Amino acid sequence: MTQSRIHRLATVSVVIPYYNAADTLELALKSIAEQTYSALETIVIDDASTEEQATAAASIIAGFMAARLVRLERNSGPSAARNRGIDEARGEFVALLDADDRWLPQKLEKCLQLMQRHKLDFLGHNNIIVEDANHRSTTDCVRSRRSIE
Repeated sequence: MTQSRIHRLATVSVVIPYYNAADTLELALKSIAEQTYSALETIVIDDASTEEQATAAASIIAGFMAARLVRLERNSGPSAARNRGIDEARGEFVALLDADDRWLPQKLEKCLQLMQRHKLDFLGHNNIIVEDANHRSTTDCVRSRRSIE
C-alpha cells in the first residue's frame, strides 16, 4: 500500500536519540529513507556526544533530506533525548528509532494503517529480527491505546 491509499494522510516525525553512534547512524537513517510511507522529518538528538562523534553525525545527517541534528549541551540519557525530540517534532505522529536499530521498509505504513483502522492514538511494538549464518527469526509484540473521546 502506498501513502495515497492511507485514509487520512498523516504526518510523521521520526526521533533518533544519538550518543557516540556514528558507526550505526547511517544505517538507521537509510532505513527511514527506504520507507514506503515517507516521514515528514527526521530529528537526530545528539545527547552531548564527543566532538568527533558529533561532527561525524552532522556529516552523515547532511546526506539525508528532511533530517536535522539537535545537540544537547550536556549528556542527559536516551529518555531525555527522546523527550527533546518529541518537543521538536512537527508531525502529527512521532516514531522513535534508536541510532543502532533499523526499520523494515513498511514499518511506518503498516503502523499508520493499524492505527487508523483501530482508531488508536498510540502504538508501541518490538520487532526483533536476529540474522546469522544459520537462521532468521522474528518476534513481534504490539501494544496500543484507543482514543479517549
